[in-house]
Amino acid sequence: MIIKLLTASSDPAAALRRRSQIAIGIFILGLIGTVCSRVFLSESTLGDFAHGFYSGVSCGLMLVGAIFFARCRWLLAYPQKAKAQMVKENDEREKLILQKSMSTGGLITFFMEAAALLSAAPLNQTVFRTLFVVYFSEFLVLLIVRAVYARKL
Repeated sequence: MIIKLLTASSDPAAALRRRSQIAIGIFILGLIGTVCSRVFLSESTLGDFAHGFYSGVSCGLMLVGAIFFARCRWLLAYPQKAKAQMVKENDEREKLILQKSMSTGGLITFFMEAAALLSAAPLNQTVFRTLFVVYFSEFLVLLIVRAVYARKL
C-alpha cells in the first residue's frame, strides 16, 4: 500500500518499473538479514527464539520481494492488465474502502492495546511497561496526525 502511494504515476509502465526496483530492494534486505542471522547469531548467546525470529523475518522479506517482483514483471508483460490495475488503484471507491478499513483497524487495535495493558499490569511489570510505551507512542502519533490533518484539510 505504501509502495503504491510512493510510486503513483500516470504511466503504468514507469510505476511498475519503479515498484520492481523496490521489490528487488526488499528481496536484498531479506537476503542481508538471512546472511547476518546465520553469521552473527549462530554463535551468539541469544536463544533459539531470536535466531528463528530473525531468520523467519528475513525469509519472509525475501519471499514478499520475490512475489512482488514477479507480479510487477507480469503486469509489465501485459499492458492492458497493468492499465486496469492502475485504474482500480486510483478508483475513489477503492480509496474509500482502504481509508475506512485502516481507520477501523487502527481503532480496534487501539482498544485491544488498552485491554492488553490492563491485563498485563498485575502479571508482568516488563510487559506492562513495554505495552505502555507502545500505547503512549501510538497515542502521540494519533495526536500529531490529527493536528497535521486539521491544518491541511
